[in-house]
Amino acid sequence: MKKIAFILAVITVFLLCVASVSTDAYGSYEGEQPSLDILIDKEVGVPQTTKGGKLEYIYVDNLTTRDHRFSPFDTVFFRIKVKNTSDQNLQDVVITDFPPEFVELFENPGTKDGSNLVIKVGDLKADEEKEYIVKARIFEQAKLPADKGLFCVVNRVRVEAKNNVSDEDTAQLCVEKEVGAGTPTSPGVKGGAPKKVPAAGAEHGVLLMGLSGLLSYVGLKLRKITA
Repeated sequence: MKKIAFILAVITVFLLCVASVSTDAYGSYEGEQPSLDILIDKEVGVPQTTKGGKLEYIYVDNLTTRDHRFSPFDTVFFRIKVKNTSDQNLQDVVITDFPPEFVELFENPGTKDGSNLVIKVGDLKADEEKEYIVKARIFEQAKLPADKGLFCVVNRVRVEAKNNVSDEDTAQLCVEKEVGAGTPTSPGVKGGAPKKVPAAGAEHGVLLMGLSGLLSYVGLKLRKITA
């Protein structure tokens, strides 16, 4: 019995050693697990007029109150760049753009989901990048906050893939309301102050009455003389 137990123990140890060596050997051929990642970048366009009078847009990450300010009903362009930064293909990539308050999206690729914009990118190959231009518009003056003359809003965008990876980014812009022109000026009147005809004072009335009486007296005398 002791010999049988010893033999079984030796066989067990041998099998465990073989299994360990086999695992180490095959493990060296498996390599590293593939990394999956995606990157999205949101920028806002700043309008610039060239020397030739052509309107162009310079895209930046964010705008502050010290930078370009948009006005009511201005058109705003955003640029969205999405890139597969992994070494494997990503499937069913979808971008969702969430417009900020007082800004509406219009005439864009993709479909509307309420006020949001959904762009179905599809599959992205490893290191592949795609770019989209999104068009928006500032609300009219009457729909902007009455207690704010200058304010900033943040536009958020999110990307997701079927491979369980996602990313988000934001872009800020600022809006300055139009200031009223005040009381309109009258045509042809300098400074907008209408001219007034001065009313006749009491002294003018007495003078007119005296002159009228004098003329009546002279007329009466002339009639007596001619008679």
